[in-house]
Amino acid sequence: TRQRVRPAMSSYYSVACQECGGTGQILSAETMLAKIERILRRAGRNSLLPRIEVRVHPTRADYLLEEGFDRIAALENRYDVAVDVREDRELKPDDLRVLDDKGRDITNRFG
Repeated sequence: TRQRVRPAMSSYYSVACQECGGTGQILSAETMLAKIERILRRAGRNSLLPRIEVRVHPTRADYLLEEGFDRIAALENRYDVAVDVREDRELKPDDLRVLDDKGRDITNRFG
């Protein structure tokens, strides 16, 4: 049998999706909300931050502010922290950034 030496023809006329990186899937809005809740719980338990800023893709920000508002508000009350949800058009729908009150990225610390 002959072995294929050249790349598939599709690689010549297509590129990987910018949104999913070529996997064909992105996190659901509900999964993103759950991920943010976990980060906020960890940050609330392990720090005394007065404010946390969550930056997400604009479509995710809409969902968080509409569907996730009560859940985020409950965490704000529980851990006595203000959570600001901000749109960031440079982020992909799967990405998020969490910043402390001084603007430092703490995503990896609590994510």
